[in-house]
Amino acid sequence: MAENEDLDLDAKKSSGNKKNIIMYVVIGLLLIGVSVTSTMLLLGGNGGEKKAEGDGTEEVEKGEALYLPLETMVVNFGGKSPARFLQVDVQVMTREKEVKEAIEKHMPVIRNDLLLLLSNQKYEQVSTLQGKEKLREQVLETIRKDLKEQEAPDAVEAVYFTSFVMQ
Repeated sequence: MAENEDLDLDAKKSSGNKKNIIMYVVIGLLLIGVSVTSTMLLLGGNGGEKKAEGDGTEEVEKGEALYLPLETMVVNFGGKSPARFLQVDVQVMTREKEVKEAIEKHMPVIRNDLLLLLSNQKYEQVSTLQGKEKLREQVLETIRKDLKEQEAPDAVEAVYFTSFVMQ
């Protein structure tokens, strides 16, 4: 009889363990569901790339960013500045393949105008963060202007200095 009681206790224990495991699995799934739902609500539910329907605007999806590195450019500083040379590496960012192809096609014109722009800089101007940001904006406008003059698509979104050395 003692053996029957032991078997009954073991059966109750294993039944209790199964119930606990099922309960933990259900709780885990609920937590995952709550986590996913709250994340979707916080992020806007649609990745934030499409505008809501019914507000009178078209849905806009941004394409993948395309980066095009320009060759390293080195120019001399004029006058009596502490630095004599400026060396920059520039990356151009667009989301349209046609723009990237247009930049590659018209690279001699773009490089020429950028070298002229860079060679007219003063050390005192480009040695500050504000001066570098202003120069970055001027480089962006120069590239857009050159593409427009060549009757090419000019949807360049940004330019980035990936190297900026003054010696």
